[in-house]
Amino acid sequence: MWPQDFADWYRWAYPSVYRAVYRSMRRQGESQDSAADLAEEAAQEAARRAAEQIGTPGYFDTREHLRNWMIIVARNYSCDRWKRQREGRLPEGHDQPQRLSAREDRSHPVWDCFVELCEEDRRILDLYYWPDQEELQGRPTDEKIGQILFGRSRATRAALGQRTRRLRLEALARLRECLLRRGIDPGSWNL
Repeated sequence: MWPQDFADWYRWAYPSVYRAVYRSMRRQGESQDSAADLAEEAAQEAARRAAEQIGTPGYFDTREHLRNWMIIVARNYSCDRWKRQREGRLPEGHDQPQRLSAREDRSHPVWDCFVELCEEDRRILDLYYWPDQEELQGRPTDEKIGQILFGRSRATRAALGQRTRRLRLEALARLRECLLRRGIDPGSWNL
């Protein structure tokens, strides 16, 4: 019961909050390191704001309510922060990195190509290569991804899987073409 269970609820909610922000930032084209840092910062900010409500009994009805509220707060925080970084308007006192890490430097062109893809291509590749375990409930398959993308379709699971596989392979081909145009070997990225 809120607020006595805050610590337990927070430990339960944190992975979902972190994952939601991380995936959101990756979809925006952020590198793994940058997305991880921003997800951690946003999750901590959401926890801080939730802790401010400890003095209000019953503010959160359930731990799911706390998790969903924290996800919204963390996503809003990260999006605002991301926009300010992109515009070069960081808050005063914030240390801006002087140069990219080695991993960011190597992966940046790959993510530039990823971001150039259309939304449908990015969504399919994102679900396949960086699955959200809650959304897919285990290992990603074309059938599961097809159900997420085309769930209201009257097609069979197998047909959805085949459609998704075809779209995924076409998206992957477009990503490979972009990489080759930039002089990057897709094989070195297991693509």
